[in-house]
Amino acid sequence: MKGPDESDEKLTHDLNSCLSLISYAANHGKKICDADVAVVLRASEAHHGGHHLNSEDLGECYAAMSRIAQAVAPVTAESIKEENKRAATREVTLYQQRTISLAVVVVLLSVALLTMNRLSDEIANLVKENDATALVIHNELQGYILTIDDSKLAAPGGHNLLVNSPASIELKEHLQKFARNNRQLYSDMMYLNKIWTYVSYLPRMLLTLSFSLGPDVKERNRYAPGCKEYNPEIYTFVIDPVPFEKYPSYMRGTHSATQYLFIVRPLTHTRPWMCDPDDVRKALEVKLPLLRVGSVDPDDQLDSWPPEMDVQEGFRKIAVYQDIRGISLPLSSEVETYAGAISGFLLPILYALLGACACIFRDLRVSVVEDTYHAKSAKTAQAAHFISASIVGITIGLFEKSLEGGKELSPLAIAFIGGYASDEFFGFIDRVVGSMFPPKKP
Repeated sequence: MKGPDESDEKLTHDLNSCLSLISYAANHGKKICDADVAVVLRASEAHHGGHHLNSEDLGECYAAMSRIAQAVAPVTAESIKEENKRAATREVTLYQQRTISLAVVVVLLSVALLTMNRLSDEIANLVKENDATALVIHNELQGYILTIDDSKLAAPGGHNLLVNSPASIELKEHLQKFARNNRQLYSDMMYLNKIWTYVSYLPRMLLTLSFSLGPDVKERNRYAPGCKEYNPEIYTFVIDPVPFEKYPSYMRGTHSATQYLFIVRPLTHTRPWMCDPDDVRKALEVKLPLLRVGSVDPDDQLDSWPPEMDVQEGFRKIAVYQDIRGISLPLSSEVETYAGAISGFLLPILYALLGACACIFRDLRVSVVEDTYHAKSAKTAQAAHFISASIVGITIGLFEKSLEGGKELSPLAIAFIGGYASDEFFGFIDRVVGSMFPPKKP
C-alpha cells in the first residue's frame, strides 16, 4: 500500500495536471462543465491548505477530473507541458531535415538512374546501327579502291570523274552518318562515365576503402593504354604515305597516273587518340572535302594526295568506332548491372523511408498545432514506423502485381505508398496469409 506522503504527492500531481487542463480549455475555448471545475478547485484549495480529503470527496474529485480530461481529449496534461512542446518542436525540425535530405538523395539518384538508363539504351541503339553501317562502308571502300585503280589504268586522271558518281555519293552519305553516330556515341560514353563515376563513388569507397572517383573513361580503353602512360614519341595514329621514288621509266606506261611509290611507316603502338583534343577532332570529324580527287596535271603530283588516302580515311573512322565501342559496351554493361540492383533494391527502400518520413513529419506538424505530442510514445512509434517502412521497401517488389489493382503504378510509387501506410500494407499481408492459410474450424 502507498504511504500517506506518496498518496499526497500523487494527488498533488493529479490536481496540478487537471488545473493545467482547465487553463488550456479556458485559453482555447474548450467547453467543460462548470460544476466539474468547481469540484476540482475546491479539492485543490483544500488539499493545498493542508486539509485531508475523505473518500467521498476524492471520488467526486477524480470523477470531475475524468470528465474534464474527456472534454479536452486528445490533449493531455503531459502534452501541454512546456518541455514537451519544446521536444515536439525539436522533432519537427529533425524530421524536416531528414525528409528534405532523403528527398534530395532520392531525387538525385532517380534522375541519375533515369539518365544512365537513357544513355545506355542510346548507346545500344547506336552500336547496333553502326555495326551494320561499318560493314557496308568497309565493302564500299574496298570497291571504291578497285574502281580508282581501274580508272587510273583507263586514262590519266580518270579517277577525278568518280568524285560525284552514284557510288561515291552513297559512300559519302554513309561516312557522314557513320561519323555522326560516332560523335554521338562518344558523347554518350563520356556523359555516362561521368554520371556513373559519382553514383558509384560510395559503393567503390566501401569496397576498396579508398576515396578515388574511379577510372577516367580514357583509362577504360582496352585497345590502348591510358593517357597517363601515353608517350607521344612511340605512338603513331595517322599513317600517311611517304613519297619514296619515282617509278622507273619502263613502268610509266601502265602507271602514268601515279608516278611515285609510297611506303607506310609501320605501327609501333595504337595511339590513344582520346588524350589530345586535336586528335579527338580528327578522329570524330570527317576530313573535308570528302573523297577529294588528285590533280590531272602530272606536274602537280608532288603536292597532291593520292585518292587512295581519302579512302583510307573511311577505314580510320571504323577503327575509331571500334575504340569507342570497346569502351562503351563494357561501361554500359557495368552501369546496367549495378543500376538494376540500385533501382530494384535500394531505391524502393529509400522511397519507403521517404514515405515514412513524410507521414511522421505530417503527424508531428498536426500534433504540434493541436498540442497532442507525447515524446515517449512518439519516439517508439516513429522507430517502429521506420523499421516497418524498411521491410516494406525490401519486399514491395514481390507484391507489385497484387497491389496495382489494375492501375498503372510504378514499383517506386508503390514503395512510397507502402512506406507511408505501412500498417495498411501489413494488413494486406495479413489478408493474404489468411486467404492462403485459413484458420481451422473448431
